[in-house]
Amino acid sequence: MKSCCFINFIIPFGRGIRHGINESYQKAKAEHGIIASFEAPVKQQSDADLLKFYLRTQASREKYAGEIYQLPQKDKNLLLLYHQEMGKIHATSYKKAYATSA
Repeated sequence: MKSCCFINFIIPFGRGIRHGINESYQKAKAEHGIIASFEAPVKQQSDADLLKFYLRTQASREKYAGEIYQLPQKDKNLLLLYHQEMGKIHATSYKKAYATSA
């Protein structure tokens, strides 16, 4: 009788592949949620959560520029959310820029 054993290997990933895997994971999580069991009903993600995901990083803002443009046109609340999220992004970038120069 053969016994099965698992051996742990440390596999280093570079920055680019880690970013790609994380981006794919975050997109799947935003669109479909995390599946805890196979019996879970399919959960449709709200437009607000999808917009927040699209605005999260510079790369995703560039990648989903078309969707970012279309979503706020569907609902006035999404336009408000868009400006709030972009305000947070700009505030963070200004804080980083002026904190180092002060």
